[in-house]
Amino acid sequence: MNGRPLVVAGGPILTMAEPPRVEAVALHDDRIAWAGSLEECRARAGPDREERDLGGRTLLPGFVDAHIHPLMLGQTRSWIDVGPAAAPSIEAMVERLRHQAATFPPGQPVHGYGYDLRRVAEGRHPTAAELDRAAPDREVTVMHASGHGGVVNSVVLAQAGIGAATADVPGGEIGRAPDGTLVGRTAWFPEGYPGDPRERGLLYHDPAEFRALLARAHAAGLQTATHALSPAAIGLVLDGIEEAERASPRPDARHRIEHCALPTIEQVARMARLGAIPVAQSQHAHAFGDGAIAAVGRELGERYHPLGLYARSGVRFALSSDAPVAPPAPLQAVQAAVERRTVLGTALGPDDLRVDVEDALRAYTIDAAWACHADRLVGSIEPGKLADLVILSADPTSVPTTAIGSIAVEETWSAGEPVH
Repeated sequence: MNGRPLVVAGGPILTMAEPPRVEAVALHDDRIAWAGSLEECRARAGPDREERDLGGRTLLPGFVDAHIHPLMLGQTRSWIDVGPAAAPSIEAMVERLRHQAATFPPGQPVHGYGYDLRRVAEGRHPTAAELDRAAPDREVTVMHASGHGGVVNSVVLAQAGIGAATADVPGGEIGRAPDGTLVGRTAWFPEGYPGDPRERGLLYHDPAEFRALLARAHAAGLQTATHALSPAAIGLVLDGIEEAERASPRPDARHRIEHCALPTIEQVARMARLGAIPVAQSQHAHAFGDGAIAAVGRELGERYHPLGLYARSGVRFALSSDAPVAPPAPLQAVQAAVERRTVLGTALGPDDLRVDVEDALRAYTIDAAWACHADRLVGSIEPGKLADLVILSADPTSVPTTAIGSIAVEETWSAGEPVH
């Protein structure tokens, strides 16, 4: 901005604060100087100001992705796409891998990403033998869309010394027959999955060990973020938070439950009482909702990422992508949160599990920043905060819900400077 104050106006401005909409914003250096009427912002910026007309486009605070894997996202971008659109069957997957392997130098490994066993024609994982057909002379691996499982070919198994009699590795499982999953079936169901009682998933810490770890972090003034999807795992986290808070009260600990996909109604009430933050992924409900119902039954499965239940219960939640499991596309996540419809067209539970557009936008801006203890810097358009902003081609609150995900992010500003 060349050191000169800037006033931006001429389109909808959604602040994610009070008031929720303003006429103009004044920026100075890397900060928001004022948000209010055009007259107020001009006065605050002074006579040596620049002005920018939005031309009817919409200004929002920059999106905050509260749960993302940037290194893994970058890694998978260099791998071969074997997702449902590119490879609708295992045969198509193998052919796609084989074609790419033929263009690689001898011995170069072949890596694929994004398959979903529920969305390939065969309805199962590929096998090592099938991947051998793609490239029998080198390493071939394909990662499940969840990022929590995958399949390798015989070359990899031989290099690792793994055969039919090899015991499962600690914290993992070597598949010996095709299995149906709740996004890879690693979520912990101690009584067995309702769809397959033989499967129980994985628990990384026994309950006593976990409670001790959380208590130590809490007593040290740290925020924790625990991966938990099933009711049993979520209950373990809530027990740990409650025990830690009782021993060492902290009014604003903001302990997080990552994914928090399948809480019971009673557990949501506990979250409200304890101030626990679910960090949810509405895009997962869109992509994997049918699989959740198949794995855990309709009553629980339809509450997969129950955002409306959080909102009604006074639970402040964040939205995120979990990229590369879902693309880092906030407006797609907003649409998924509002519609709650799976990729196969299934309405995922009753309408009261949905949220409105404003709540979904807050969950990807100010509430996500709050979940990251970054709400004093970013997440809303308020004086003193960093001028992290996005300019959208349309107002998400004014278009049909089916069009929200296709709204373009035309500009991204970081600390007052256009970067995209």
